[in-house]
Amino acid sequence: MTGRNSHRIAIIGLGLMGGSLARSLARQANEQGIIGTTREEGAAAAAIAERAVDGIAADEDAAIASADVIVYATPIGVTLALLERHAPVLRATGAIVTDVGSVKAPVVTRARRLGLDRFVGSHPLCGSERSGWTASHAELYDGVTVFVVPAVDPDATMAVSALWTAAGARVRTTDPDEHDRRMAWVSHLPQILSSSLAASLAQAGFMHDDIGPGGRDVLRLAASPAPLWTDIVRHNAANIAPAIAALRSTLERVEAALRSEDDALAATLERARRWRAGADR
Repeated sequence: MTGRNSHRIAIIGLGLMGGSLARSLARQANEQGIIGTTREEGAAAAAIAERAVDGIAADEDAAIASADVIVYATPIGVTLALLERHAPVLRATGAIVTDVGSVKAPVVTRARRLGLDRFVGSHPLCGSERSGWTASHAELYDGVTVFVVPAVDPDATMAVSALWTAAGARVRTTDPDEHDRRMAWVSHLPQILSSSLAASLAQAGFMHDDIGPGGRDVLRLAASPAPLWTDIVRHNAANIAPAIAALRSTLERVEAALRSEDDALAATLERARRWRAGADR
């Protein structure tokens, strides 16, 4: 994907993920034209001033009208709604389409049902507890793994893979169902754990300043935007529920061990330590 006008990219949403993608691509002097959309106050002017985009579209419909590649950097529920709305135009123009959501099966299924053969599901394995244009930065995708669900059209898959490579990422293809099962454990469960711990501490009357550095490490994710994570969790609920059940079982064993004098508590803590150290393979 080289040459200034070889592809016109529309990035729908210039928050952390979309803004960082625009900044990443803008580092390349010969990169294609980029148009963005945003509803965040001040973000449009900032993106233009910082030369992250070549223009700002009036709305999502205007952005996709002349784009060759479209990136939905929006919450999953919004992406699903926009795919429904834009499907007739996307089929007519033959645009290549991708997204950045951390749940893939619902989006890929919807795109295929709508006949969007050039839709490629993407999930960059990165992020931050911060959000919005001011949280975005050009280095977000450097060295990051981006999971890609191949499109029906292999040329579209190649184009989207090239897009992420241009942004500094490493591309890894995946099956949407397996992706969502794994993310439930390694991404979504940690968020739920951090947020649940923060909620429990708040209920017990503790303030954030009462927490030591180790606790703050565990609680970092709890600062993430609640609407964003509510959207993610609801769209991957079937996979997250077994992960929560497994965590609950471990906590119950720890609770039981506190009342006994056997070695169960020490064994659980040691297994956790060894796993974190990379020794438990």
